[in-house]
Amino acid sequence: MSELQELLGKRQMLTAMVLAAEHRETVMNICATIDGEASDVMQALVSELGVDEFQAQVILDMQLKKFTPAAVAVVRSELDIVDARLNSHEMRSRGSGRDS
Repeated sequence: MSELQELLGKRQMLTAMVLAAEHRETVMNICATIDGEASDVMQALVSELGVDEFQAQVILDMQLKKFTPAAVAVVRSELDIVDARLNSHEMRSRGSGRDS
């Protein structure tokens, strides 16, 4: 897996975590009220939050301690670092005339 693919995957995961924290009431309500399998909860998250299935699974796998303000701040900081690295990667790609 290339560095770019790793960064994009990490960004997708971190974005899902921040989104879940920002919409914690919706996430908790879905988890508490959807009757059925985990896949039903996942589909509800996809529908309500506009995430993909990978991101819905990330949200379902989150521990409650990840919803604390301090934990959210750490995730936001990680996301900022990943975004900066992606921007740097994009600048290097443009400079070398490559798109990947």
